Amino acid sequence: LVLNNPTGEVFETAQFYLAECHYGLKEYIEAIAEYEKLMKSMPQSAFVDDAYYKIGMCYFKLSPHYALDQEYTRKAMAQFQGFIEEFPDSELRPEAEKKLQECRNKLAKKEFKTGELYYKMGYYKAALMCFNQLLEEYHDTDYADDGLFWKGEAHRKLGEIESAELTYRSLLARYPTSPYKSKADARLAALYKK
Repeated sequence: LVLNNPTGEVFETAQFYLAECHYGLKEYIEAIAEYEKLMKSMPQSAFVDDAYYKIGMCYFKLSPHYALDQEYTRKAMAQFQGFIEEFPDSELRPEAEKKLQECRNKLAKKEFKTGELYYKMGYYKAALMCFNQLLEEYHDTDYADDGLFWKGEAHRKLGEIESAELTYRSLLARYPTSPYKSKADARLAALYKK
């Protein structure tokens, strides 16, 4: 159908469902190519917003475990962000926002785990770089309070008492219900004794 009807409503519908078939078969790279073909050849199609969203979903499905390369996660984020900006009134917007946040959490977890690893190895300055990156780029994720607490710990290990104190105080102010609250309070009390 797509080959014999390169324009018009038949092409539009057939092209979208061709992409959907690849998506359903978990052939995500092929699905992306077919969704993009629809968007380029028929930018006014009623299927364009669905295709845009589905490309984000393809990248999301291709996104591996947080410890591996996160190229597809970043592509999914860019696609979902673009979708939200292009189609702010779409009924798919809440789902796109949810998937975008899941991507951000995954990247935050990767940054946190890298910092945690450096901390455990005794490379406190490298750990600080990771925690700072986490707090700068992913301050609205589930790992922000983790990053703040361990940033304070790294400062403490480096003997940077004032920085440690400021970090613990920041944690308590921003995340009063954090599971790290009691530990941060104990660290502050110990710092005052010193």
